Amino acid sequence: PAVASRPPVVASPAQAARPSASSPPPPAEPRAPRLPGEEPPEPGSIEEAKAKLDAGPPIEEVAHLLMYLARQRVDAPTLERTKIGATVNLLRKRYKGDKAVESLALEIVNRWKQVWNLQRPQKDPSKA
Repeated sequence: PAVASRPPVVASPAQAARPSASSPPPPAEPRAPRLPGEEPPEPGSIEEAKAKLDAGPPIEEVAHLLMYLARQRVDAPTLERTKIGATVNLLRKRYKGDKAVESLALEIVNRWKQVWNLQRPQKDPSKA
């Protein structure tokens, strides 16, 4: 008896548009240059904000990124993994003359220190 062959599986347009877990992400679309006074695009994550801050952006973008970070919920594992607190603290020192950046960075660092102290595992004094 002849074996019936199956027709090839064809993805619908909606399925074809979705990337699979193994396929690389699509390349980022080039961004148009910003107009003077235009807000920089908001980062998608704390890691992205840290990378932008580490690259040494202009002061306006530093302030924008700090405002973004101030709105984020951060836990102790995130602080430890990303080292974002050290980055923000360095910015506070680097921009010591800029009161807006300095005060916002200090506020973020102090809030994150409280989170760190509340959430990090306590060391057992008997093992010291």
